[in-house]
Amino acid sequence: MLTRHMRGWISPFRQGRLKPGISPHLSFVFLLVAGIASADSPPPAAADLDFLKLPGGMFGVVENRPGMPVVSVAVYFPVGRSNEPSAGLARILAKCCVRGTVKRDATALYEDTAKLGAEFYADTGYRMSFIGMEGPAVNMAAMVGLVLELAFRPALTDESAQTERTFALGAVERQEDFTSLLFQRKVLQRMWPLHPISLPSYGSGASVKAVRAEDIRNLHRDVFLPSRCSVIVTGRASPDDVRVAVESAYIKLNLADLSAAGRELQPASLPEMPVGRRVRFKKQGSQAEVFAGCAVPAMKPAEEAAVDLLNEILTGFNGRLFISLRRRYGYVYYAMPVKIFTGDFGLWGIQTGTKPANAEEVERIIFRELETVSREGVTDEEMRTAKATLETRQRRAASEAGGSAAILAEYVARDWPVMSVRERTLVINSVTAEDVRAMAERLYNKGQLNVVISK
Repeated sequence: MLTRHMRGWISPFRQGRLKPGISPHLSFVFLLVAGIASADSPPPAAADLDFLKLPGGMFGVVENRPGMPVVSVAVYFPVGRSNEPSAGLARILAKCCVRGTVKRDATALYEDTAKLGAEFYADTGYRMSFIGMEGPAVNMAAMVGLVLELAFRPALTDESAQTERTFALGAVERQEDFTSLLFQRKVLQRMWPLHPISLPSYGSGASVKAVRAEDIRNLHRDVFLPSRCSVIVTGRASPDDVRVAVESAYIKLNLADLSAAGRELQPASLPEMPVGRRVRFKKQGSQAEVFAGCAVPAMKPAEEAAVDLLNEILTGFNGRLFISLRRRYGYVYYAMPVKIFTGDFGLWGIQTGTKPANAEEVERIIFRELETVSREGVTDEEMRTAKATLETRQRRAASEAGGSAAILAEYVARDWPVMSVRERTLVINSVTAEDVRAMAERLYNKGQLNVVISK
């Protein structure tokens, strides 16, 4: 078992291989859900993390929470929008994996899952695909075996491929029903046309229709290998019990024959960082939407923590933009931060919905507040309030086994040392008011913001 001091031994998803080594940057960690404990309050209760070397080169992370009655078991593979052969293929593969295995058809799979009192899930992100289950902690070993069976021994039939293609096409059509998310997608498309970050995980209509069952099976053969798998277990589960469960399933499923190196998938190249663009487009409906923001290069996690605090100070329930745009003038229906960071680059900004006649005035107020923060900074009270709010969100996300597993998986996918809730709060606790002011200045950078308006 790896000790907590060997935290740098993580799975670099970008290479798709596990490479042991001690990281010199243990003080930094990407915060998927930012949180902070106040300086004079006790740190949040958090389980220790244990790191396991598992059969076949699998990498394990166990967050044992003895007081939690449930457990989440999930496996992660380094394939997603950033490196899949065609848009939407990785998600279709992940979904097909839970349509039945070589040992159990779909009916038997659902029945056996129900007997465990569990639920399974599968999906894809920008860098990774995952398959998992959540259920009673007493059934952890059986859940580990079933998850590994779903991941490594799926049936991947022509019928399941057709079913998931149909569902994916439906998702493409339904995106029109969510106007704020659709607008965000259009912003990405205008910032980075044709780059994978601008595409949803389910792909486009054309790319989904082109997917063949053989494409799905080939991707599975190339990537879903033990040597490229991270196993993350959170909840009431000891590392020793997890190790035994994985080793037992590895033998029972005869996974030793999956030792091939597979095919390396090349990630998308870094796009240009657009600045000062101004885009308008017409849309149907009565609501206009405004985005003002910028492309950002890779940030250290401490810097991202400063971004999270700035977002809360600007758009939180008592934030500056909430007060000036909604309470004072009644200009917007909503105001929310946009933070889409991939690890290599990302998009930050403010997105609002308003009446068409107010769009330009809303844009002016967003610029004014950003300029004010970048010039004058934020108050100690704003920092305390923002940190308290983010601490609550951090605790809430970590209190659920599945949510905690997702946070840990994001660290693995982005090549950051994996840290507990307690350690993550220490990172954000180091952020000062001056750090937030400097981040606002960096993001605002007068004349460099991109603006997208639809009305």
